[in-house]
Amino acid sequence: MVIRMKEGIQNIIDLFINPSATFRRLKSKPRWMLAFSVYLILSVLLAWALTPFTLSLLADRSVQSQGHNKAHIVFSSALVSMTYTMLWFLLLCCLLTIAVRMLKVNKDIKSKHIFAAVMHTIIVRITTFFVNVGLLPLFKNPEDIQTPMDTRIVPGLHLLTGSLQDQNLLMFLSYINPLEFWYIFVLTIGIYILVEISRIKAFVTALIVWLLRVSLDVLYIALFLQ
Repeated sequence: MVIRMKEGIQNIIDLFINPSATFRRLKSKPRWMLAFSVYLILSVLLAWALTPFTLSLLADRSVQSQGHNKAHIVFSSALVSMTYTMLWFLLLCCLLTIAVRMLKVNKDIKSKHIFAAVMHTIIVRITTFFVNVGLLPLFKNPEDIQTPMDTRIVPGLHLLTGSLQDQNLLMFLSYINPLEFWYIFVLTIGIYILVEISRIKAFVTALIVWLLRVSLDVLYIALFLQ
C-alpha cells in the first residue's frame, strides 16, 4: 500500500516535470485511485476559490431569487461541473478504447490503461483552471463578473479579436492559450507512449481530443452559465 501510494504521488508530480515517466509507469501499472482522489479534492477547492465570482455571475438568475442560499448555489454549480467532467472522462475513455481496438495499434493496451492515463490528464486540465483562478483576484473584483468571459484571465487568442461580441466564439478562442498547449503536450506524450504510434499521429489525436473537449466546454457554458 505504501509503495503504491509513493508511485501514485510520483506519477502526479512527474505529470508536470516529466510526463513521459508517468505514462511509462501507467503502461505497466495502470493505477488511478490516487489521481481520482486528487481530482475530487482539487474540484472542491476550485469551487470554493470561485465562490465569490460564481455568486456574482449567478446574481441575477432566478434560482437565487427563489430563495436558495449561497451554499446551495455554489454546491449545485460544483456538482454540475464535476458531473460534466466525469461524463467527459467516460466518453473519452470509451472513444479511445474503441479507436485502439479498431485500429489495432497496440494489442497490449487495455481499457484500464486508458482509464488510468485519462484520469491523470484530467489533473493537468484542472490545474490550468487553478492558475486562472489564482490570477483572477489580481485583475477582477467579484462585482466585475457579468459573463463567463469575465472569468477568463489567462492570455489567449480572444484578446486579439477587438470588438467581437459573440460570447461563444470568444470563449472558444480563450482556450487557445499557453496552458492549453501544455495540456495538449501532455496528452500527446500519453498517447505516444501508451498506443505506440508516431509522434505526429499522437499529436493529431491529442489535438482532436482537445478540440472536442473545448467545444463541449463552450456548449456547457452556453447552456448552464449564460
